[in-house]
Amino acid sequence: MENKKVIYILIAVIVVMIIILSYFVIIKPGLENSAQNHRVEGYNVAINSILTQLQQQGYVQLTIGNQTLFLVPYNPQNTTR
Repeated sequence: MENKKVIYILIAVIVVMIIILSYFVIIKPGLENSAQNHRVEGYNVAINSILTQLQQQGYVQLTIGNQTLFLVPYNPQNTTR
């Protein structure tokens, strides 16, 4: 009876260790890779949106709080010195 309890406890410890190991080796890297892919996708969407708006309107207005930033295409041939 006493030996069965020890065996069950050891089996439970081994199962918990396998779960923890599989989390750090398989699940966590997969989640981090997925998060990185979403960050890159968001970056690309934002840049493409800004570039599309710049091509259509000739400028882009970015508002952050109470400050506004205007982005316009730079053409060195149109500058005056």
